[in-house]
Amino acid sequence: FSCFPYNIISCYLGQPQKFLKTNVIVVPWLFQNNQCKGLGSFVEGKTSVEEKEIFDYLRKHLPQYMIPSRFHFLENFPLNSNGKIDKKQLIKILQKG
Repeated sequence: FSCFPYNIISCYLGQPQKFLKTNVIVVPWLFQNNQCKGLGSFVEGKTSVEEKEIFDYLRKHLPQYMIPSRFHFLENFPLNSNGKIDKKQLIKILQKG
């Protein structure tokens, strides 16, 4: 199967307004034999929504393999020296748990 993070993000954006007024990134991780075995989701900024609410919403609208296994809420996304989102740092956060 293929998993496209932009499909997952579009599902986030379809949520009721109270759910998401911020930025979202979905990062593939847990690679085994060059295949993605999991997804991590990062939400930037303040939100009144809890992880369980987001998980329940996504479970109703996406196939199981497209639902991130971990959700992290960050004040700001880490940036690299070019000012872009540092996906390596996000993966490190996922690996720490």
